[in-house]
Amino acid sequence: MGNQVGQIFGPELEHGDQFYQDWATELYTCSTLDRGAQVVEHVDFANPFLRRALWEGKLYLGGSETAAHGAGYLEGALEAAKRIDRDLTRAWESIEQAASPKLQTAAIDRSTASVNAASLAQFRSWVAVQSGTALDNYRHRLNHNLAGQQKDQLTQMAILETVEEVYNRALAILDDLPLDTSNLGVERGRSAMMPDVQAPFRDFMQSLVDDVIAFNRTSCALSNFPDEHHPSKEYMQTILRDIAAAWQEFSLAANRVLLSKAAGSHSQGTSVGKLS
Repeated sequence: MGNQVGQIFGPELEHGDQFYQDWATELYTCSTLDRGAQVVEHVDFANPFLRRALWEGKLYLGGSETAAHGAGYLEGALEAAKRIDRDLTRAWESIEQAASPKLQTAAIDRSTASVNAASLAQFRSWVAVQSGTALDNYRHRLNHNLAGQQKDQLTQMAILETVEEVYNRALAILDDLPLDTSNLGVERGRSAMMPDVQAPFRDFMQSLVDDVIAFNRTSCALSNFPDEHHPSKEYMQTILRDIAAAWQEFSLAANRVLLSKAAGSHSQGTSVGKLS
């Protein structure tokens, strides 16, 4: 303890007086049965369904025991608080979007910047919704593969199929949005809007991987498949490489969509100029 205090607060505190609390001696925290029970491995994750919003988004479960990492510890409580803050922010953005007029591609009397901002907000809201349904899609694909007597790479195939479906749908939505990228910069073939398109997926991918691992460890159906029930580090690295490849393919395709929109805007401007 002294060594850790010294590392964090300075060496002059390493040999100071130490005061600590042993919670195992607290009557209302640790029972006699707890102290006499056989020591078991602490489960560092919680069931992913505890992190779902209930009652149509009106109830959120928090606390350390709902965390994707460090469940039962202080780190888990902080992780759970961050998750709820993120979910409430997304929910509020969705409410604001629903209350505002829907985007129309014709007769838009707002500036290009505001149209792009509204389009990107709509895109972020859509990605946020996928974060809540991705695990269900993964489970559906996993059950389908199990029913088909698939025995190898169950997790790898199901999660990759789930991710690819989300990316394909995202490309279609991006193509339909009334984005005006004609005046945006392009550096080395990359549209300046790409960071805004990629940003909503940062939390999405990490949340999905965390939920898949937690679900697999609590799945009775996968208990007969040890490699899937408790994926090894090597297996997870293989899965992450597949996801990274799918992400790269999506990013390149999304960039092509943005560049094609810019080219389309320029061609329309040229046509109008000739007509006038």
